[in-house]
Amino acid sequence: MVRFSVISPIFNASSYLIESIRSVCKQETQNWELLAVNDASTDSSLEVLQNYQQQDQRIKVIDLKENKGQGYARNLALKKAKGDYVLFLDADDCFAKDALKQLLNIIKKKPKTEVFVWGYSLFQTGKKKRKVFLPQKPDKAKGEIPFQLGMLRRKGFSAVPWVYIVKRSLIEKHDLRFSEGIYFEDIEFTTSLLFYAKKVSVLPFVGYHYRKHPQSVTGRSSKQKIDNKFTAFTQIKTFLEDQGVFHQYQSLYLARFLTFCVYTSFNDYFSLSKNECDQELDEYMYRIRKSKLLKKENLLLLRNIVLSLPKEKEKFVRRMYLGAYAGLSGIKNRYYLHRFLTRLFIRLNRLKT
Repeated sequence: MVRFSVISPIFNASSYLIESIRSVCKQETQNWELLAVNDASTDSSLEVLQNYQQQDQRIKVIDLKENKGQGYARNLALKKAKGDYVLFLDADDCFAKDALKQLLNIIKKKPKTEVFVWGYSLFQTGKKKRKVFLPQKPDKAKGEIPFQLGMLRRKGFSAVPWVYIVKRSLIEKHDLRFSEGIYFEDIEFTTSLLFYAKKVSVLPFVGYHYRKHPQSVTGRSSKQKIDNKFTAFTQIKTFLEDQGVFHQYQSLYLARFLTFCVYTSFNDYFSLSKNECDQELDEYMYRIRKSKLLKKENLLLLRNIVLSLPKEKEKFVRRMYLGAYAGLSGIKNRYYLHRFLTRLFIRLNRLKT
């Protein structure tokens, strides 16, 4: 009998935690364990967890007395996991109603698959409308492989861990772990996961519901997040170098780095208030703007990616790379105008929400 280990790091998530736990308990498939790590919450999260633990012995609460961050919490749970497959569930999200049943049916047909990728819906509290994102199979005729798609974040191969269902044996074989002590702790984990996985299958259904809300850890920009993002991408480069494949994947790394680190970091920087932008951060962003990172050849790399992607099937990814190309070109050539327009756009978006 296949058993699932669901890992959920929790910090001050009492507003959504009951819905998240219930989404696990209500699964038709019963052979699961929920490893819920309370990361020194100061709200009623621990009380909620303990109440559910008393009702269901499959729920195992790990209570940290000191806040350690999501990377540490997930790593601790991975050490204690007993299931054949590991799933990740953030405390403000939830599983689809029949997610594990559908997953189990496919596992029976594909027992050798090491990593499954499923779809997800994005929703906001109080709003009925949801956006659905379904993964797509790699096009073998074009030489596509899951790792390459993951590097460019294409076709549903994301940097977040909750789109993946992973054989625990693969995690243990390669000692896969999350980065600790930083935001964006999942980037190195998911990159190395797709690098090592030999058999990856796409699941054409929504198994996960991702909630977007203002209190989300990823929702607020800060100087620390900008710094941590560069740290996380340095870890990817080090990983590729250690595997002896950096030269092979250098262009993919550069495109990902420019789009999801440099470009987004400038947007985060522009969204900070004046009292948050100290001299050290100002000089840091200035050096990046004046560095060779934004040279013409690198920007053309992003433009060429846009032109190579199909217009209909990968609209979202095309917009990301096109936005990065236009944004970084603006930062390089029309910095003050681009900064003004970006700040205006961010403020208008905040008023809408």
